[in-house]
Amino acid sequence: MWKRSASQSDLAALAYEVICGINPAGPTIPAYAETLVVEPRRLRRVQAILATLGYVLHPDGERVLLIRRGKRPDDVHFGYHNGLGGKLEPGEDVVAGMRREIREESGPECHLPRLAGTISWPGFGRRGENWFGFLFRIPEWSGNLRADRVF
Repeated sequence: MWKRSASQSDLAALAYEVICGINPAGPTIPAYAETLVVEPRRLRRVQAILATLGYVLHPDGERVLLIRRGKRPDDVHFGYHNGLGGKLEPGEDVVAGMRREIREESGPECHLPRLAGTISWPGFGRRGENWFGFLFRIPEWSGNLRADRVF
């Protein structure tokens, strides 16, 4: 797995690039980031798996496509609904990762995903790994939804 150190300022610059459209294709970042957290009297390294979470909007603007988490019964979120997304692949940029996840999980091609924010999920992974997610609104898309996906 390709690793690169990423500071909080790197992540902020990355979000700024996406929001401002400086790099419309999206920046290329690693699938795993590290940052240093300064605490009184010690320095602690924090690692996080990078991921995306997108909310595909219905053309009427009143509904959002959600997916039911039902793959792993041991998942603490089993049975709940959420947006679509997942881990970034090594070397994959955030926008490409979001588009790939939407396509894999529901079928459509998303156009101009809009960065809505970021979220930190400490201990979210199966083995307690930390996750850092990029949240997107997806108001424009084309294609057909898989038959088992509805708004």
